[in-house]
Amino acid sequence: MRWPPAPAWPPHQHPGRHVDAAARGAAQASWQAATLLLAIGLLGGFIQVSVFTWIQQRVPRRLLGRAMSLFMFIFMGLAPLAGAATGWLLRGVSAAQVFGGMGLALLATVLLALVASPMPRVRDAAALPPT
Repeated sequence: MRWPPAPAWPPHQHPGRHVDAAARGAAQASWQAATLLLAIGLLGGFIQVSVFTWIQQRVPRRLLGRAMSLFMFIFMGLAPLAGAATGWLLRGVSAAQVFGGMGLALLATVLLALVASPMPRVRDAAALPPT
């Protein structure tokens, strides 16, 4: 038996991952938000390592640099743009509405991907042989 057991979906697509965004919108005190952010930070690292490992096992070695630069841009480079967009959005709506709405939108996106894409059938595979 494989340990740890293979998840039903890749870790970056787990529906529970986006419930935290909706919960942040409901936080009434700073300590609640700080506790949520601490948990997100700790668990997010595990998810990123899992995702990058999964990607690196499937990309031919000669294309690995290109693939990783693209994914690093997606993970790290889009954060400032998302922050700017969120700041603009906060000019018209409350923080609770932004976090609640984005959490629900992310959850809906994950559920749509589970129903309408091959994501639920993605499994761990052996690494590609060196090229």
